[in-house]
Amino acid sequence: MPRIMRSAAVAAALGSAAFLLTTCRLDELISPPPVGPLTTSITQIVDSAAVGSIEQHVVPIVLALPGERHVAWAATRAGASAWLSLSAVSGTGSDSLTATLKPANLPIGVYQDTILFRVGGGASSPTALPVRFTIRPCSVVDISPSTAITDSITTASCSAPRLANRFAAVFGFVAAAGDSVSILLTSSDFDAYVVLDSTTDAAAPPLVEADHCQGTDGDPCLVYVPLPDSGRYFVGATSAHEHETGEFNLQLSLPRPPSVPSYLGQFMQDSITELPLGAGVSDSSLVLKAVLEDPDMTDSLRLQVEVQPVDSAFAGSATGTSSPVASGDTALVVIAELDDDTEYRWLARAVDQTGRASGWASFGANPNDAADFRVTVPNPPNRPSDMAQYRSDGATVIPVGQATPERTVVFDGIVTDPDYPDRLRLEVEVRPVGVAFNGTPIGSSVLTANGDRALVSIPGLDDDTEYHWQARVVDQDMNSSEWRQFGGNPETEADFKIAVPSVPFVPASLAQLRADGTTPISVGETVPEATVTYRATVSDPDPGDLLRLQTETRSIGIPFTGFPTDSSAPTSGGGAVSVTVHGLPDDASYHWRARVTDQDGNESAWVSFGDNADVDVDFAVAVPASALGVTTQPSAVRYGTTFQPPLAITALEPSGVTDTSFSGQVTIAIAEGSGTPGALLSGTTVRNAVLGVTTFGDLTVDLVGSGYVLIASSPGLPSVNTVAFDVLPGSAGRLGVVVQPSASAQSGVVLVRQPTVQVQDGDGHAVNDSGLTVAAEIASGPSSATLSSATEVTNSTGLATFGALTLSGPVGDYVLRFTNSGLLPAISEGITLNPGLADPATTTAVIPNGAAGFTTAMVVTVRDVSGNPLSGGGEVVAVSVTGANIATAAVEDHGDSTYTATYTPTRAGTDTVAVTLAGQHISGSPYTSIVTSTAASQMALYAGDNQTAVVETAVPVAPAVLVTDEFGNGITGVDVSFTVTSGAGRVNPTSPVITNADGIAQVHAWILGPSSGANQLTATAAALTGSPVVFTATGTAGAVSPSQSTIAATPESVAVGGSISTITVTARDVNGNPISDAVVVLAVTGTGNTLTQPAGPTDASGEATGTLSSTVAEVKTVSATVAGTTITQVATVVVTAGAASQLGITAQPASVQSGLPFGQQPAIQVQDAHG
Repeated sequence: MPRIMRSAAVAAALGSAAFLLTTCRLDELISPPPVGPLTTSITQIVDSAAVGSIEQHVVPIVLALPGERHVAWAATRAGASAWLSLSAVSGTGSDSLTATLKPANLPIGVYQDTILFRVGGGASSPTALPVRFTIRPCSVVDISPSTAITDSITTASCSAPRLANRFAAVFGFVAAAGDSVSILLTSSDFDAYVVLDSTTDAAAPPLVEADHCQGTDGDPCLVYVPLPDSGRYFVGATSAHEHETGEFNLQLSLPRPPSVPSYLGQFMQDSITELPLGAGVSDSSLVLKAVLEDPDMTDSLRLQVEVQPVDSAFAGSATGTSSPVASGDTALVVIAELDDDTEYRWLARAVDQTGRASGWASFGANPNDAADFRVTVPNPPNRPSDMAQYRSDGATVIPVGQATPERTVVFDGIVTDPDYPDRLRLEVEVRPVGVAFNGTPIGSSVLTANGDRALVSIPGLDDDTEYHWQARVVDQDMNSSEWRQFGGNPETEADFKIAVPSVPFVPASLAQLRADGTTPISVGETVPEATVTYRATVSDPDPGDLLRLQTETRSIGIPFTGFPTDSSAPTSGGGAVSVTVHGLPDDASYHWRARVTDQDGNESAWVSFGDNADVDVDFAVAVPASALGVTTQPSAVRYGTTFQPPLAITALEPSGVTDTSFSGQVTIAIAEGSGTPGALLSGTTVRNAVLGVTTFGDLTVDLVGSGYVLIASSPGLPSVNTVAFDVLPGSAGRLGVVVQPSASAQSGVVLVRQPTVQVQDGDGHAVNDSGLTVAAEIASGPSSATLSSATEVTNSTGLATFGALTLSGPVGDYVLRFTNSGLLPAISEGITLNPGLADPATTTAVIPNGAAGFTTAMVVTVRDVSGNPLSGGGEVVAVSVTGANIATAAVEDHGDSTYTATYTPTRAGTDTVAVTLAGQHISGSPYTSIVTSTAASQMALYAGDNQTAVVETAVPVAPAVLVTDEFGNGITGVDVSFTVTSGAGRVNPTSPVITNADGIAQVHAWILGPSSGANQLTATAAALTGSPVVFTATGTAGAVSPSQSTIAATPESVAVGGSISTITVTARDVNGNPISDAVVVLAVTGTGNTLTQPAGPTDASGEATGTLSSTVAEVKTVSATVAGTTITQVATVVVTAGAASQLGITAQPASVQSGLPFGQQPAIQVQDAHG
């Protein structure tokens, strides 16, 4: 927009017009005409446009003639500039027109002209309207790389450098040498065109420009353009065709490094089979993969990897690089010639075509010292070592060339492999001597660890055959060692021979005999002893073998198992052999069989005795009883109770075992001379045995005593005595109080006489039962009472003596009960309970709230541990007050457990009341007492007086008053009215303000009036001392107002050389208040000026003055800034030419022939002393 300067009408007399010296009178040329009466709405036109723009600037001008006279006016352009046109050049009276400034085709520079308005026939001096039009270079907008911009080009935009008739927006950025930049320009309004320059000089060629993007149609782009130098560069956003306009988007970015690779993976050579983390690879090469991405999507990327052994540090240098791929694709690197038996780890990064690299990414979520993969190129196993041959037990060695009596042979050897983790097995080839090895194994071990022994068992070898064998080692991948022959002997010789011996003949002449070894036992006969002897004849086809007779004896009903139960000693060559069997169970029937075995474990078939079926009886055992035995002895028993466990008498065979066939009668009695004379044994004393055992379960002895012995007898058997035992008193049945508790006690105080309780039987006799828990409880008395230390344990005599039994509770009469879960309880005599000792924990107090100036009375009741009030006084009770008031209360002892404490507070607030009994806080202490204030009595200023603030703004601290009672306590709920009494300010709120909990009433804001100087606010409250309260404040001028501040020149017209115009600037704020101490800076247009700045800042009236004189006659425009703010108004000083003092030749005559007119006539100008 043009800059329009408004002022009062000033007549401008210009002495710059040249006149030919013809018939005009000299005095009219020297004396300037008077100033005309026409005025314009603006005093000058100042505007600018970008070079190459075509948008015209239209400025309205309003003309005014005093009295609206219908006087003709005419307007002309003093310089007839083509870039300046007028909408009208003549008119009458007050009128309006427009001036149009046209920047098209104007080069950079400042263009000036003057519009001259003349009134009537032109006799008066014209009114001058200066016009200044600046054509400026293209503006450069600084931006940062990685910036996205939305802007537009219009007809007001500058022209694109080197591109005629095209508009442009120019942006600048700073880059370093070696950087490169990418630019994308898009627009849906015009065909975009982008230019990159290192200078704004249109004569210099551009660095690069584009109408497309890398050969494709559409919006232009520049990708990775290298920047040769450090410094500032320029981007021109323009169109491909003339005079196109519209909105565009510009993206500028320096190249960015690729992203860190993702989805890292390691694969076998086929690039498909994934290799797990830490796994081994059997080749010396593998494939590493990753997905590569770049924020610059057009970049091409390579995958770089660094592969290092685990014990080597990463160097940050790639050991392998992939072929280029597009962003988002997977790249792969083949790593070859890896060392065998080595663990590796690896890193990966992405590199773009400019060499920019991402950070390194580590494969695998494992520690840095852990392997990502290991190379284990397989090696064949070593040949087996320490080979050996064994019998079938795997332990008995078969010496080289020796025979084994079994058809199964076990072969073994140590298996090893250079590849330590390999699992290995032993393979053997066994051939008869004379049959050559063909390399085909006939047996194999299971896989075993490297370095272990491996076993191969080969069964079913041919008897009477010599063999030789060889072995090799095979790993899990079927890699095999060379064969190794066993024995170190020629392969024509035997490594071992199979020679299976003959089995013995079945036993003959089987017989069964009594324990004497001579008396035969007939088939099915019963014998009276538990020992029998078997006899048979043994023989073997191999003379000299050591033979044993083995027998298997089973009870009838139990089948034979094939395992012998007894065996004879070995005998050489055969003959009759005996086997004696002892401890056969009594009362059982048996059958048996026999076989022969030699020293090599060769066995004949079994032969059954008796020529009868295996389910038939070969013999039976029935041994008769020979004595009685006490198998369950009696122990100490309480009189009247049965023996536990019951007494048991057993019939015994001669061997000492129970005769389970005995069922005879057994009698039990008290042995003569034992126990207490006259004692009777009651219960069933005669019983028949069952399976040889007689149990007496209901026997009792009726008299207490010691040394009792019982005797058991049965017809035909010797009698037997029991061990001695005691008969004890009866069982505990109840409790009895043998020492009564105190008849009188204090609550919470240990009983002076402690009770003693005895365990007794049902008849009241003391029972020596120790370890029983006796508990005391309250049988009767007031509720809520308690007992402490109320359990004791009986001693060895059955006594429970209490040591600290204490009864606590309300005063009154009590009876105690003593209990045990298995006994009847005992009841004590009566106990009278009185109050106990004073206890702070149960002592109570009543603490009321108080009022300032009034006595507060507090009541303390001293109680014992059970809460009983004490019956008297004399306790040490103290009451202290802190908080809003500090006092030591006076305490009065009423002698009946109650005490009254008093104090008089004066301050409202919260008091803390500490009540102690004998120096200890009582229950609930410290207490809280709320002291309230009395009636409001006075008001005083609290805050916000004597402040300074800018007019029409609030003072910094809002005014406040404090309302209190006679003790200075703040009173809440009082209405206080705040009223502006001078200064024309305002207060918020206008309604009364209510005092808060602290007695403070504060306005929200006091806003001062519009005029500088004193302001006053009054606070009033009815019937309060100190009311009203008056607040004062001083209003100061605000910031400089460009429109309210003024500038004036006196006089407005001066002559060239020596005449001075005084320039007066008055600084005012928006309300017209003068501003003092503001710095004023003057500026003036034109040349030949002498401008004197004000000697100091503005005075109290806001004024500062300077002076202006000039040696050049023209209209001067004087402007001013006050405290950095440019004021709107300007002053115009018309500098007129001085008095005519000389003539000047402005056109020299040319050479001419005599008598002829000059071809170039001379021109003479009247001038003042300054020309």
